[in-house]
Order: sequence, then structure tokens, then C-alpha cells
Amino acid sequence: MNIFITGATGFIGKNFMEQLYPAMGADDRCFVLVRKKALFDDSRITQLNGSLEEITKFKDEILQCEYFFHIAANPVFGSDINYDKVNYDPTVQIVDLLKKSSSLRNFIFVSTIGAVDRSKGDDCSNPMTVKSSPNPRSLYGESKLKSEKYIKKSGIPHTIIRPTWVYGKNMRADSHINKFVSMVYENSPVSRVGFPGKVSLIHTDDLCRAFVRCINNDRVINKIYFAETEALSIGNIFNIIYSRIRNRKPGQISMPALHFLFKRIHHRLPVTVSNLFLDYLYAEDADFRKDFQIDGVRRLIDGADEIISTNIHNGYWVITGANSGIGLELARKLNALNKKLILIDKDTNNLDSFKNQTVLRADLGRYGEIERLADNVKQYKIFCLVNNAGVGFRGSLREIDLEKIRKTVDVNIFYPVIFTKLMLDALIENRSVIVNVASSVAYNPLPGMSLYSASKAFLANWSEALSYELRKTNKVITFSPSGTFTNFQKGAGVKVVNEGKGLLTPEYVAHRLLKAIDKKRSVVILGVKTKLLLFFAGCLPREINIKLWGKLFSRMR
Repeated sequence: MNIFITGATGFIGKNFMEQLYPAMGADDRCFVLVRKKALFDDSRITQLNGSLEEITKFKDEILQCEYFFHIAANPVFGSDINYDKVNYDPTVQIVDLLKKSSSLRNFIFVSTIGAVDRSKGDDCSNPMTVKSSPNPRSLYGESKLKSEKYIKKSGIPHTIIRPTWVYGKNMRADSHINKFVSMVYENSPVSRVGFPGKVSLIHTDDLCRAFVRCINNDRVINKIYFAETEALSIGNIFNIIYSRIRNRKPGQISMPALHFLFKRIHHRLPVTVSNLFLDYLYAEDADFRKDFQIDGVRRLIDGADEIISTNIHNGYWVITGANSGIGLELARKLNALNKKLILIDKDTNNLDSFKNQTVLRADLGRYGEIERLADNVKQYKIFCLVNNAGVGFRGSLREIDLEKIRKTVDVNIFYPVIFTKLMLDALIENRSVIVNVASSVAYNPLPGMSLYSASKAFLANWSEALSYELRKTNKVITFSPSGTFTNFQKGAGVKVVNEGKGLLTPEYVAHRLLKAIDKKRSVVILGVKTKLLLFFAGCLPREINIKLWGKLFSRMR
């Protein structure tokens, strides 16, 4: 038996592969389409490197397969996505190839409940069924419905499965129940409301069991199914998640159904709103359980823990410059909170006490080490990346040597940009928080330490621009503390008087950094005196401002 699979490395696809292995015979072969090489520890698996858009170049492999599982799709909602290009067009190309196949026994197409949705006149009193008239509200749903229609018209043997809300470990960070978990961690008021709208659910284990049972199962040929095993209200889902995380019930605010109102206006509201008050995404399909022999199903009350354990809030905190100063204090605070840490520095002598944490030694002034570091770190699920490492040296351009210039540029400018770039796909996928630690000196010229202030000005400017570029996926925080009493002054050759009196402490800065992350602030300038100086400097002509900061630095530093 030969099998072809798209989407084998995704959330659902990985689970399917695990369940497929024991169902395959010793002589069976499985072709998997992957964008980049993945780890499939089974000699029966053949990886085909390519994208859905170029699926036809694997014509020979497709035509020799008895079963084709088309799982891959782009389910992310967004107006700037061409869903036909990524969902419909490749399906057409696959189906057109399979029309010529003499081997095909079944084409299994994974659609979505969003291909149906509710029509304007549907009052949502009854669950959706396979007989419900499709009325997709999203471009994603439209692309899936078009695909379904093309498959049915083609005449090839097929099974169309419309999953409801699929959940399980390692699900996407922005996917329904995983977002609910994040909302509970973030103490969102919404998680305390007992919304009455009911949705249908299925655990990824049960969904993938159904996929496996498409093999040698004539009962499912040329049929459409809603994949569902459970139905819960939104309020009940929050209740289960909150109880698991907080070890107590949330004390929810009861919300009236208001069915009489929302049934009349749901077609004018976003689906996310309608779903809170109506059984908008509630579907039933008795044939699904019967034809696929789905019994002993997983329930959310039993499967919530694995979502919580792999939620982004239980991901790693990556801290560079962790061996001293702000980075070390931040690591200590997070370690006391039992957070998972990846601590990075060129020197790691102060990190020996972090016994159960990951400590990595790296010189961030060297591209090769940055690249190696990124390859290592992006394998983890990252909650927050703190680009904290930095260096600075006192001296005019005439006084400072070339090695110090190179080191300042490499560590303060080159490293944060390159490291973030190399990590970016993983950071976006996980919706990670990104913190760039700049400095209060980033907002004015600093004669006598011009290269350092200019490098921090670059970092702050880049970080603020990055926050806009990633506004739909990530929170980017530009954190600029004023003078802090650390080893930085000694290394930079900066004078310290009265044992650092008047400077911020690393403990305080680390505390405020965590507070900024908790409140998701975008730009933070820390230090009252610095804020006042920056305010008055902003009122002065630039020439006077330069002289002011030059004199201040020469006297104070």
C-alpha cells in the first residue's frame, strides 16, 4: 500500500503520522510533502521537499498511491491572505492528477466547519448537520467549500471531513482553546464570563483515528462528515481551563443567552461574537462515530492539561547577557517563579546555581556563534526573548580603539537584529514576546560615549519599528532604563560616585521589565530624572541640546 500525505508536519499531521505508523505494513510506503526536511524515524517514509503550489512535480509518486490525505492548508484568518492560492488551487491540481490514477482507492480531504457556518435565516436553535446549507462567512471557509465542490464533481473516490474545534498538545498559539488558555494566564476578564454559546470539539487523537480508519473502509467513500465528539459552552470551556490552571473555580459571571436578540443579528456580527451567545459552531454527526467506530473519546476535561502544558505561557524565557546585571537579576526572579529559562552569555560563571535551567555559552559578537545559537534555541517553544546583552565604552571617537568600535557595533546592533531575524519564524509561530533592552541615552546624542548612545538609538528605533511590523502576531517591547548600577560602568570606563547612589538597581529594573511584559507595554523609559531631562531637552534647539548633554556627561561620568 502506498500513501501520500500533505501537512504531515503540522499540528494535526504530526499526530496522524504517529497513529499511522502501527497501521502500516512492513512493505507499505508513505510519501510526505514537506517544505523543509523533517525528522521521520521510519524507513517507510519518503520525504518530498516542496510546497503545495508545486505539487504537480510529484506526479509519479501521487499516481502510484492508493490513498491520498490532503491535510495541509492555511487556516490563519487574515484579509491579506490569498486563500485560493494556498487552499483551493493546489486541491484542484491534486484532484486533476488523481483523475488519471488507476491506483487511487480514496482521496481524504480535510475541510472545516467554517465551510458551512450559519445562513442569515438560521436562528442557531439546532446543530448543523451535513444536510445544512453551506454559507461560509470567511474567505478561508469559502476556499474550503470551493475545494469540496470540485472534489465532488471530479468523480474520484473521496471522503470529506469537516473538523470542528480540534485541540490537543502543541496546537497553534493563536488557535481557539489555546488562546483561551492564554487568556486565563493573562487574567483576562473575558475568561470570567459564563458565555452560553455552545461549540463542538474533537481531540486530535480522535480525529486522527478517523483518518487512519479511512483506509480499507468502503463505508466512508463519497461521504461528508462533521468530525465532532463533544459540545460545550464557551463558559464551560473557560471553567475547565481556569480550574486546571488556578486549582479553583473561576466564580464566573452568569451571562444571559439573549437568543431572541442574537438570532436576528448574528449575520451582521463577527463569528467570534455570535459564537459567545449562540450555538453558532455546534454540529452533530452520528454517522461520524458509527462509520469510523469512534468510541472511548477524549473529553476536554481530561485533555485540557496537555494544552496547558504546551501553551506559550509555559514556554521558555530566553535571556541574553544573563551572567550579570539586569539579565542575572531577571533570571533569578523568573527562576523563583519556576519559569523555564535559556540563559545566554559569553561568560557563565554566575549561572552555575541555575541547576535545572538551560545555560548556553556564546560570543554574540561573532556571526557563526549567533547562527549556531539560533539553530539551537528555535527548537524550543519560546514565550519571551529578551535581547539584553550589550556593551559600551567611554571615549571620544579619537580616543576609542577599533576593536572597541567593532565590539560595540557587533553586540549592540548586529547581534539583536541577526539573532531575532534567524529566530523570527519560530517567534511568530509561537506569538512570542520580544523585549529589546535599549537605554535612556538612546534618545539624545552623548558626546564622550557617542558610539554607545548611537547604537542604543539604533536599537530603540529598530525595535519600535519592529513592533509595528509584527503588530498582528507579536508584542515587541522597547525597554530603556536609565543608568543602572552594574558591571557595565566598570567595563565601560564610566565613573561611579557614592557607590552607585542615584543609579537604578538591577533588581528594580528587572522588576519593572517583568511588569512591562505583564502589561504588554510597547515603549518603556525607566527613570524619573531621565524622563525630565528628556522632556526639557526636547524643548531645546538641537545645537544647545548637544552642548547640554556633552557638559552633563563630562561632569557626571
